[in-house]
Amino acid sequence: MDRNAIPELMENTNDSIRETKELVQYVIDLNNKKQIKKTHSDFTPLVQYILTPRFVPSTTKELMIALGEIAKTNELPVQSHLNENRKEVAWVKQLHPEIESFTKVYDSFDLLQYGKTIMAHCIYCTEEEIKLLQEKQVYVAHCPHSNFNLASGIMPLRSYLNYNIPIGLGSDVGGGHVLDMRQHMIGAIHASKMYYVDHPEYPPISISEAFYLATKGGGSFFGNVGSFEEGYEFDALVINDDPSHSLGQFNLAERLEKFIYTGSLQDITKRYIRGIEIER
Repeated sequence: MDRNAIPELMENTNDSIRETKELVQYVIDLNNKKQIKKTHSDFTPLVQYILTPRFVPSTTKELMIALGEIAKTNELPVQSHLNENRKEVAWVKQLHPEIESFTKVYDSFDLLQYGKTIMAHCIYCTEEEIKLLQEKQVYVAHCPHSNFNLASGIMPLRSYLNYNIPIGLGSDVGGGHVLDMRQHMIGAIHASKMYYVDHPEYPPISISEAFYLATKGGGSFFGNVGSFEEGYEFDALVINDDPSHSLGQFNLAERLEKFIYTGSLQDITKRYIRGIEIER
């Protein structure tokens, strides 16, 4: 952030550009070393650099131009916020009256890297903006709890799905109040149901669709993760599904739904990353 922020968080533009380049090179060098000396317990290569202009109102043209150049030169992913609330959308229009939309601002500075960009929220995108996101294969991070907590609005999730835009679920960390992905699946379902009340042309999502968004939907940004298909990394949770706690017999989908809605972290007995069990 190099504009419109409190002094404690404000960066000098030139310093921000220089430090970004230094951090990018640090991560590249670190991962090159880890590729040479790999161990089973070392997950450092999972940590990659993603360019993060906080969002348009707090990032100057000069900084966005530089970040776009760094993204292209190093083939780096980009993440930011887009069309989160109405005041933000109006503010971006004041700051960049020469550019037709919030999404186009990012695109103008090469910050919509094809298939390598994540934009959070996307509540108030116009149809033209949604088509641009589709064209650039931008990933949308749907953060329902953050949107509820900040009274930002409800993202038209079904509309994005109809356009085959890649979507994953996010907590937004500070805006959200929990990291547990089960809660974000439930939040996404609730949000889609409330949106459906006034927009019956957009049916709410199912539990299966919510589970997909929380796993393979967002996971596809990182490669072959988020699924048990052949050729995918084995990232998995082992869940204690005690039938004595159930009334009657449930099929697999119903058992999964039960865990999502009424389970707890204590029900998870094992965790695996890339086929390696990790300690709790």
